Amino acid sequence: YTLTPRQRISLLREQAVEDDPNVRRALARAYSVQAIDSCAADGMCGTVCPVGIDTGAFVKERRAEAHGPLQHRLGSAMAHRMWLVDRAARTAVSAVHAIGRVVGHGRLAAVSRTIHNVMPWVPTWSAAAGTPARIARMNVKAPDLVIMPACGSRWMGHRHGTSSLELLLEVCSRAGLNVHVMDGKGAMCCGQVFDSRGLQQAAADVRLSTLAQLRQDVPSGVPVVVDASTCAAALMHDAEGVQVYDLVGALRHIILPRCTIHRRLHHVGLHPGCGTAKLRQHDDLMAIANTCAERVSIPPSSACCGMAGDAGLRDPLIVESALHDVRAQVDECHDVEGWYSVNPTCEIALEEHLQRRVESIVALVANVTRSRETAAPSM
Repeated sequence: YTLTPRQRISLLREQAVEDDPNVRRALARAYSVQAIDSCAADGMCGTVCPVGIDTGAFVKERRAEAHGPLQHRLGSAMAHRMWLVDRAARTAVSAVHAIGRVVGHGRLAAVSRTIHNVMPWVPTWSAAAGTPARIARMNVKAPDLVIMPACGSRWMGHRHGTSSLELLLEVCSRAGLNVHVMDGKGAMCCGQVFDSRGLQQAAADVRLSTLAQLRQDVPSGVPVVVDASTCAAALMHDAEGVQVYDLVGALRHIILPRCTIHRRLHHVGLHPGCGTAKLRQHDDLMAIANTCAERVSIPPSSACCGMAGDAGLRDPLIVESALHDVRAQVDECHDVEGWYSVNPTCEIALEEHLQRRVESIVALVANVTRSRETAAPSM
């Protein structure tokens, strides 16, 4: 569906040397769709490129060039009013779920896809999307750990009766950790929702504002855990003075060593995701899974799920293309008791397109550390 990095270069070269203006315009239109709009821009290509070239960064620069001054100003205005964006998103998701409860979530998703085919600027809806997560107001004077819920978790992270935040609080309690949950009144964000659209100044503004608040509110040396791997990766770029962890790093090095494993599952499946790849935490993720299960499977094509925040809702073909080979590979994994990933929006895309229940990796840890009397039944 989207072009490879080499194909992007070739198409740009063709545009540069083409003399016929009509052909050049046709090439430009094709390039806009197949190289820019269809790119998840998550940087996964850079993790496998021998010289580390990140085509996603190039795509975001082209998107930035396509925006006019007004769009950049609107993006910055939204970044400085992230609390309002957060409130609007939570309200919109709640409203859509209310409609879904009346007409059926599957039917609502199908209708949204039909509308999207006619009006591509209207995003689709996923029947696997959750409701806004409940943000616990926990203020601890001397915390061992601080949790910053990511936007995806806050907006649609309550799925299967719980959320990654609630599960994280559960396992932290078992580990004997005093936890403080950042409120921020919805104004804290890593900036990816803007950066992926080419609104780079807006992304920088909200990211730096968030880090400034963390430096102000979090005691020195206390780890800050972000419950979405890609969001944690984005914050780490400018996080001088703040110890930012994603779920994988926090579980592996801080939480799991303090917990007791009451039972191990027989077989689990993983989708590591782009955040794990960019943070080079594949070994940590496998260590967590191997602690919790006797056997671990990762589909060979399991890399980018295509969701890229909300890109998969704005263009579902990105997800379908990214997971085209993964579906068959998942079907070949027999007797898997549960599938797990590291990012709330990725879990939504994976669950819808793979037709498997997909949960946060913290759900796996919560499951195996529950006492036998309170353990939830395995899937």
